Amino acid sequence: MGQRQELKLVAIQKTLVAVGTVLTQSVQLLMNARQTGGIPNTMNQVPNTMNEVLTLQVDALALLGHTNYDLSLRRRETMKPSLTKEYASLCSSQTSVTSMLFGDELQSQLNAIRASNRISQTATQSTTGHFGSHNKSTFQRHPRNDHEKSFISKGPKPRWSNNRFPSHQKKREGGNKFNKK
Repeated sequence: MGQRQELKLVAIQKTLVAVGTVLTQSVQLLMNARQTGGIPNTMNQVPNTMNEVLTLQVDALALLGHTNYDLSLRRRETMKPSLTKEYASLCSSQTSVTSMLFGDELQSQLNAIRASNRISQTATQSTTGHFGSHNKSTFQRHPRNDHEKSFISKGPKPRWSNNRFPSHQKKREGGNKFNKK
């Protein structure tokens, strides 16, 4: 497991510890109320104690819900490498988490992914199909004439090939200045 995954699991554990702390405080308040016989010393303590217990219980539920969500995302991340690329988007945090790991609308999501893949495949085929036969691009097809030949192939001979020097490199009249007679 990588360090990033380890840090995410540590964060989940910290949340679980916070839930444990909240539940412990809630139990402590209930035990204190039980020891006093459930009768508070003053009439104002009953609503305060009940509000504290209720607040702690709501906090505990919220933290447990958050932890469940994080664990679902981690489970998706561990499954993602075993899925094909086309279905990897199911592991996104944008996909809702319900009692089912990939949400209640998994079948409709799969259908949407398949439809999207079909559209992209037909779009790809139609753009490569107009380049000529056998779906080859302009650079892959065979040349039609000498002007379209590859630069490595034997092209037409240059016009100056029968002369010893091209016209711009012809010897000057009078010979070479180093070869004097």
